[in-house]
Amino acid sequence: ESTPAASGGRVYAPCENGRLYVLSALTGEEIGHYDTGSQDVSSPVIVAGKLYCASGFPGNHIYCLDITAKTPTLAWKTGAGAPVFSSPAVYNGEVYAGANNGRFYCLDAETGTVKWFIQTEGGIKFSSMAFSGGIVYCAPGGSDRKVHAFDISTHQEKSGWNTVDIGTNPTMTSSISVAGGTLYLGSGSSPYSGGGADPYRLYALDA
Repeated sequence: ESTPAASGGRVYAPCENGRLYVLSALTGEEIGHYDTGSQDVSSPVIVAGKLYCASGFPGNHIYCLDITAKTPTLAWKTGAGAPVFSSPAVYNGEVYAGANNGRFYCLDAETGTVKWFIQTEGGIKFSSMAFSGGIVYCAPGGSDRKVHAFDISTHQEKSGWNTVDIGTNPTMTSSISVAGGTLYLGSGSSPYSGGGADPYRLYALDA
């Protein structure tokens, strides 16, 4: 379920068997691997020789690998208190990722130190954050059926932002994309989520 990342002629692919594989982009041959020890579905992000990813059950952490050598080595890992299925995003020297305890974390990209976090009432699951103009946007899903916007510098809700409801029942949300000042995300629920079902919809919101 993870999407691989590529850099320097190599492909990096986390798998649910507890390994992140390093493959030759030319031949597909395995060059090496890193043992995560978890069922991982998060997609990695590569920035300046570092790979940022997240660990699901039972790892429950966000981690960074140094990929300058043939075999990746751990630079840091930070516990998130719950499985992390969403994919990290890297912005201005910081790593952002959401865990299934309803928290969106902001970590120092160099050390993994938690700089701040947003506690929501949602489950987050696979929803990843997006950035535009110094604002981070997130959609926790679950019981928190809103899209939130936070100022990165103050960690406070964006002034004047309307936290739009995206359903009336517990819901699952996609990751957010931003283009041309518009946010795009999908949302919906099943009758098995409790309280009925909302139709699956694609939303476009003014950023």
